[in-house]
Amino acid sequence: MASSIHWAAALNLASGKASCQKWRQGLKVFVSRGIDPDCWRRQQAIPATRDRRQPASRRREELAGLQSEIEGLSLAVLTDFLLERIVMMGKSSKFLGGFLLAAFAPLVVRAQLPAVAELPAPKVGEVWKYRITDVLTGVELSHFAEELVEIRGDRLVFRRPAGEAAARTVYFGRSLAACQRLREGEAEMCDGQLTFPMRVGNKSSYDNRPWRDGDGVNSAECEVKAMDKVTVPAGTFDAFRVECEGAWQRMSELQKAWVNSGRIEESYWYAPSVNNVVKSTYVMYGGKKGGIYRKTQTELTEFVAK
Repeated sequence: MASSIHWAAALNLASGKASCQKWRQGLKVFVSRGIDPDCWRRQQAIPATRDRRQPASRRREELAGLQSEIEGLSLAVLTDFLLERIVMMGKSSKFLGGFLLAAFAPLVVRAQLPAVAELPAPKVGEVWKYRITDVLTGVELSHFAEELVEIRGDRLVFRRPAGEAAARTVYFGRSLAACQRLREGEAEMCDGQLTFPMRVGNKSSYDNRPWRDGDGVNSAECEVKAMDKVTVPAGTFDAFRVECEGAWQRMSELQKAWVNSGRIEESYWYAPSVNNVVKSTYVMYGGKKGGIYRKTQTELTEFVAK
C-alpha cells in the first residue's frame, strides 16, 4: 500500500497546499501539468470552476475512501478500479482526475512486484557476471563470472571460468550463500544473509560465518527492508533489499586466537527475475577509532539466461 509519505503529499496537494514545483519534483508525476488550481489555470488558460473549489475536507474524505477501497486489490482489478475512479472523480473534481494516477502510482509499482520470493530456482547453464568496486576510491577491483553447472541436492555447483583468477569450482547453499569453512576447520557453513521464502519484514541471523580465506568470521542480524527498483550495468531490476548489521573477528594463523575485531554492514538486492543477487555492498569497520576499513560494491554486469 502507499506509504504515509505518499498519502501526506496527496492530501496536501488536494487541499491546494503544494506548489507546481513541489508537485513535479516531489512526486515526479505521470501528468506534467500542475495540480494546484491556480497553477492549473495559468498553464491551461481556463477559468476556475466550482468543482475545483470544493472544500478541502471533502477532498480529504474522498481520498481516504479511495485508500480504504483499494486495499487488497490484485493488479488487474487495481488497474480497472483506478480507471473507473479517475473518470468518476474527474466529473466532480477535474484536477483530482489527473492527480490520481500519481497519487496511486506507488501502489501500482508495488503490486507488480512479487510479495514473496520463493527459494531460487536457477537453471543449469545460466551465467552471472559481476564486477567488484572499491567505493572509497572508485577503482574496479575485479571481475568474475559464475556458471551453474550442477544442482546437487541442497548444493548449487558453480564454475568460475579462468579470467583474472584461475578457473575453479565453488559450492553454494540453495539460499545463495557460498559454502565456506575456517582454515583447517572441518565444519562447512552454507547459510548466510538470505533466507527464503523472502518477504519484506522478515528477520534472520547468521553466526560465525567463515571468511573465504578461512582467517575470520562474521556474525550479523538481517532484515528484508523493502522492495526496490535497482539499476546496475546489467539493467534495472525489481529486487528485495536485505540489510545486515553485525561484527567480524579475525584469527591469527600463528597464535590461533582472535586478534582483531570490528563491526560490519551489508546490503543485498535479490532479484527473483534472475534468481540471484544483482547488487551488494559490504562495509567493514575496524581499528581503535572504529573507522571504515573497507567498503566494496558488487554489481551484476551481465546475465545469460538458459
